[in-house]
Amino acid sequence: MRQEKVRIAAVGLGNRTCKYLRYVQEHMDIAELVAIVDPDQSKIERIRTAFSLDDDCCFNSFDDLTESGLYLDACIIGTPDICHHEQAVKAMRCGWHVLLEKPMGQTAQQCRDIVTVSDETGRMVSVCYVLRYHPYFMKLKELSKDH
Repeated sequence: MRQEKVRIAAVGLGNRTCKYLRYVQEHMDIAELVAIVDPDQSKIERIRTAFSLDDDCCFNSFDDLTESGLYLDACIIGTPDICHHEQAVKAMRCGWHVLLEKPMGQTAQQCRDIVTVSDETGRMVSVCYVLRYHPYFMKLKELSKDH
């Protein structure tokens, strides 16, 4: 049985998001980048070219993406921390699953809101804390055990 590819949007084209996009490139049999969002046109152009995206799938704002009518299964949110709550809630209300870069929200209430919307919509939200395995943080952990 042939499985459909997961249709993904990348929101915020910084370092973390681009690391996730490498995974998408390596697994194009199961995932497809169909839209990108960033206010920096040079970042948009770089990713647009790498993934052969049409211009009408490239956006300068998250609202432009949500209003575009594009069909997506999920989105990667790697925007500045202050945007996470609003964008995650809006994405789930659009019917998209969310891969959310840390922190989940800026307050405990924002985090609870995100969980509530996930429950209401049936959309998954996964928060990435990938730096815990970074050598810098592993060394800090090692040093802290000595004291």
